[in-house]
Amino acid sequence: MNDRFIHIRYFPLFDETGEYRGVIEVSQDVTEIRALEGQRRLLDW
Repeated sequence: MNDRFIHIRYFPLFDETGEYRGVIEVSQDVTEIRALEGQRRLLDW
């Protein structure tokens, strides 16, 4: 999508008996995440 980086994942859905019911698609714009550089740890804040 233009200059954006979109991460798309697919997850199977099952009912309580374990029967396959379908799939769900999840899309996330990860452009800013991919642009990060270096390391940042939780305890460094």
